[in-house]
Amino acid sequence: MAADNIQHHGNAADNPALVRVAQAEFLYKDALSTLTSSLLAAITIISVYYGVASPVLLFGWFAFFSLITAARYLLSRIYRSRLRDLERANQAIYWFLAGTMASGLAWGTSALVFIPFQTLTQAQYLIYTCFYVMYCCALTAACVASYAVYKPIWYGFAIPCMTPPFIMLIQTGELVYTIIGLLMVIYLLFISGSVHKINNTILTSLLLRLEKTDLARYLEQERQQVYSLNEELRRDIDKRKQTEQALLEAKSEAERLAAELLKQSNQDGLTGIPNRRAFDQFLQEEWNRAIRQHNGLSLIICDIDHYKSYNDYYGHQQGDESLIRIAQTLQQSTRREGEMVARYGGEEFAIVLANANLGTAQELAEQMRQAVLQLRIEHIGASHDSCLTASFGVSSIMPVVGSTASVLVYAADRALYEAKAHGRNSVVAKMAKGEMIKENTPAYAIPQSNSDITDIQ
Repeated sequence: MAADNIQHHGNAADNPALVRVAQAEFLYKDALSTLTSSLLAAITIISVYYGVASPVLLFGWFAFFSLITAARYLLSRIYRSRLRDLERANQAIYWFLAGTMASGLAWGTSALVFIPFQTLTQAQYLIYTCFYVMYCCALTAACVASYAVYKPIWYGFAIPCMTPPFIMLIQTGELVYTIIGLLMVIYLLFISGSVHKINNTILTSLLLRLEKTDLARYLEQERQQVYSLNEELRRDIDKRKQTEQALLEAKSEAERLAAELLKQSNQDGLTGIPNRRAFDQFLQEEWNRAIRQHNGLSLIICDIDHYKSYNDYYGHQQGDESLIRIAQTLQQSTRREGEMVARYGGEEFAIVLANANLGTAQELAEQMRQAVLQLRIEHIGASHDSCLTASFGVSSIMPVVGSTASVLVYAADRALYEAKAHGRNSVVAKMAKGEMIKENTPAYAIPQSNSDITDIQ
């Protein structure tokens, strides 16, 4: 339709100079409001990214952009009163093109300022990046009505504006940012088709005005098409925001599930207390902390007496119930920070005591022994009051740099062995002597001799 209208007004269309005058007048007519809106857009995005991007880069870019805007405003004042001169009209259009290219390049290079956030989480980085990309898309769409009268001017703004952020997104190598970059290309192709159509429409309107026809109604109709495009863009932005929100919720749920799985992987499935994996990690952490703080570290290993015969006589279900009761009893005896009760083996439990000496650990082990005895779990084959009992091996050490926790575990295990040998239902304590052990020695490796263990009893 636009091409047909141009043909109908052949007198004007056949005179390129008149067309250039009309185009120049159209461009410079609203130059002040366009430049003001551009400056407000820059202030808006500065306020959004203030606090997440470098303030020096933000205000440096804003000063550069303001300088370009001021230069464009001065040029508009110079040419606005001289556009009827045909030669000056051509010159004015070329200067206007140079100004829009400079503004587009300023917006494009702002990706270097607004996108690389060093202090944000991955989710926050994605949100701010998407906001910046949508802001650039909105800018290119908003200037269609003003720049489409001369297509090179719109392309001179849109391509420098969109290319740098597109390159940065593609260079990340991450799928989500690659998709965003491709969406920018698709959007640019889509809006380019609209620019071509709107260009024909505006030229038709200008030629109608040159022929002294009613241009006002026609322009209003075509502007409505531009507004419809902007409305479609707004709806597209809303959909993208909804998608981002859904992604954030999915990420939060995945993090919750990961935390739950980690908790389950460190928990004994039967007794509900920490398992051997959690014990190994906790002991190593407390060992390292004791070295840094020059504190002592104690370990208690508890073994239920005659548990195999108990299990065989009363059955596995009742055997499991007894393990649960004893585990809960032992756990109730440890309340301080740096203490842990864990299931060490089948019927064995390990208790780590941070910043505790041998005497304190031995007293706690004795309290635990009595607490297990007071449960009065019937065991006909037991040697003590026909009740299920437990034996305790206690060790303590002052860790030093270069030593490993294997010495402490070995000493507690030897003490437990002696408690079993002394008739069970007893507590034996040994002081572990930590020697320098090579770094490649496996954790909890048994020392080659008993010289590392000093019996205090």
